[in-house]
Amino acid sequence: MAINLIIKIRKQRINKSKIKRLIKFLQNSLSIDKVSLSIVFCGDKFIRKLNNQYRGMDESTDVLSFESGETEYLGDIIISIPDVWKTVLREKIPIEEEILRLVIHGFLHLLGYEHKEKNSIMIKLQEELLSKFKQEEND
Repeated sequence: MAINLIIKIRKQRINKSKIKRLIKFLQNSLSIDKVSLSIVFCGDKFIRKLNNQYRGMDESTDVLSFESGETEYLGDIIISIPDVWKTVLREKIPIEEEILRLVIHGFLHLLGYEHKEKNSIMIKLQEELLSKFKQEEND
């Protein structure tokens, strides 16, 4: 399994080893065969360009996911650090927690999960996985 972490923004420290542990945790928890994926941490301009190009929305967003359609390569997760900070400041939560939440969110999208509301099955699963991962990390 290869996890490619690409950091296009220098203003935020990313705990790479924790992200890799999270992906392994998700694979085990969701009974997913070993796969490869990429996670890109970027700024607003980059994610806004992708959001406009692929979704027709000329605005920044916190996370985008692109399924590869291949068996071995799951796809790409793109996370905007400036958008993460907006949520962190608004919700008064730790930045590392929000980054982990968005990695889980993107991973679930790569598996085909969708959501329309905040209380959807996908969002409930996301929060359950985040809680279990944080508990495992603290044990």
